[in-house]
Amino acid sequence: MTAAGSLAVQRGLENAENAPAIGGIAIAAFPTAIVLGIFAWLMLPAAEQIRSTAVVAKPIKGSSPERVHFLSATRLGPGVVVIAVVALVALGVALAIQAVSNPAELLLPAVIGLVVLALAVSTRSWRITIDQRGLRVRSAFGWPRATIAPDQIGSVAVVTVDPIGEFGGYGWRWAPGGRSGIVLSKGEAIEVTRMNGKKFIVTMHDAQLAAEALATVAKK
Repeated sequence: MTAAGSLAVQRGLENAENAPAIGGIAIAAFPTAIVLGIFAWLMLPAAEQIRSTAVVAKPIKGSSPERVHFLSATRLGPGVVVIAVVALVALGVALAIQAVSNPAELLLPAVIGLVVLALAVSTRSWRITIDQRGLRVRSAFGWPRATIAPDQIGSVAVVTVDPIGEFGGYGWRWAPGGRSGIVLSKGEAIEVTRMNGKKFIVTMHDAQLAAEALATVAKK
């Protein structure tokens, strides 16, 4: 509404500097936007909480925590990678345009672009390690990373995860109810419930074996 109003008051003027102030338009646009937002929210269907049934993992029989060592990896699927590459190419084009049009102010956008690129490459794949030290999940460059010690683990389970429906996307994600984790694919995942009730999730193809190994490490 603000854009349309500011354009309307400039119609027919030979010089945009002669246009009147748009303070009144902006003031009117704010409550209008709130009313439209509330109306759109009321028109949405009731939210449906998507949550699969957790299957609690049992320790591996005859194994001691000191003898357990599990290694695996999880990575983004090709479809998500394509989308990420397109976004990074768009970012590169924007930086190139900035370099040509206004190179004096390129430093900050370039630094932000490099940080985004490094995080995108680093978080494309993660390495999962389970041993007597607990659960460790590390990205390709070693950061970011997550660690859960055995004495912090309340229970371990296997769940089925829908990244979009439950977490709103892919990557290191957070969701309502104290849930967070590395969500890179749709399907099975290991779910670790901490002693404080918060849950950490890692999607992986061998989630059942990982859950049993971690349950062995965490058994008291």
